[in-house]
Amino acid sequence: PRVTGQTLNEILALNPQLETLNSPLTCSPLDTSGFEPIKKLRELRLRTGIGNLTLTGGLRPLEHLTETLTKLSLLTTNGLGESDYDIIGRFTLLEQIELGDCYDAPVTLFKTLSDLPNLTRVRLEKGQVADNIGKLQKSDRLHQLELIDFRILPGFGEGLSGMDNIRRLLVIPSYKDEVAKSNAEVVEGVTTHLKHLDSFYLGVTNEWLDAMSMVIGEKEANKAPGDRECFPISKDDKVEYISLPGLYRRICRYMPNSQVKVLKMSASATCKQFIKALDK
Repeated sequence: PRVTGQTLNEILALNPQLETLNSPLTCSPLDTSGFEPIKKLRELRLRTGIGNLTLTGGLRPLEHLTETLTKLSLLTTNGLGESDYDIIGRFTLLEQIELGDCYDAPVTLFKTLSDLPNLTRVRLEKGQVADNIGKLQKSDRLHQLELIDFRILPGFGEGLSGMDNIRRLLVIPSYKDEVAKSNAEVVEGVTTHLKHLDSFYLGVTNEWLDAMSMVIGEKEANKAPGDRECFPISKDDKVEYISLPGLYRRICRYMPNSQVKVLKMSASATCKQFIKALDK
C-alpha cells in the first residue's frame, strides 16, 4: 500500500529501534527530520511508485547514522544538493548505494564514493560521467556498477583504465549530442579496458532506436528488423552504423569470457533494469 510521508514519520516515531526500513511506495514529500530519533538504522530503501519523491530536509537528519548504515537506496528521489552528497561521504560503513537522480550531483561524486571503504555495489541514475569514473578504481571491494540514463562524456573510455575491481557492469546511456562519440566511449572503453568482466550489459531505448532508424533512412528499409536497429559509433573520425546483433557480436569478439547482453527497452523501463535480474 502507498504510504504518505506523514504516515511514514508516524511509524518512525513509534519504532525508534528500527534497523531496516523498506518503503517502495512512499508518497511525496517526505520530511526527513522524522529519522532523527532512529539511531540503529542499518538499511534504508525509499522510493515512490509514481513520479519523484522529494526529501524535505535532505539527508542532514540522517547524518547521525554514519556508524550504522550499510545499505542506502534512494531511487526515484530528487532534490539532493551538494551538502547531501557530502553527508553520503560520511557513511563509511556503506556496502551498497543506489541514487535515483544524480542530475545535480557534483563532479566529485565518484571521488566521494571511492572513499567509502566497504562499498561493493553502486547504482546511479540520471546523471553524467566522464573520466571521473576512474576514481572508483580505488574502491577495492567495489565489484558491481550500474549507470542508468547517464550521459557519457569525453574521457569516460580512458577513465575505465585500471578498473580491475569491477566485475559486473550495466550501462544505459542517455543522449544529448555527439551520439556516435558517446557510444564509442562506452564500447571501445569497455572492450579495451574491461575485458575481465564477468558480465557486461549495454542498454538502449526503443524510442532512441526509432530516432536512429530515421537517421539511416529508407536505404535500410529492406533489411531484417534486427539489422534495421541502428547503433552509430565513431571510429577514426568516421561514423559507422551497425545493427544491434552486429554490436553484440563485436563486443563478444573482444570479451569472449564475459556474459554480454545488448538490451532494448522502453524509456520508461530503464529504471527497471538490474544486474541481479540480468545475470539469471
